[in-house]
Amino acid sequence: MRLKADAPADETPELRDAFQQADEITRRNSKTFYAATALLPAEAGRAIRALYGFCRATDDLVDRGDATPADVEAWRARV
Repeated sequence: MRLKADAPADETPELRDAFQQADEITRRNSKTFYAATALLPAEAGRAIRALYGFCRATDDLVDRGDATPADVEAWRARV
């Protein structure tokens, strides 16, 4: 299942790429959650998958065991 939400006309390519990456993270790591977002209006599902992608990436960073404070700070500055 691939979910598609229409992007706003003024959306930048970088933001579009970030949403696509969040969709992929959600699809790969939580198939049920990914499918459940299909029941939402497209814009809401897209936003929730973006939040999940952020939380998942952050959790993976701190759970990997070898992340340094500098790694965490770099992630914080990036997002």
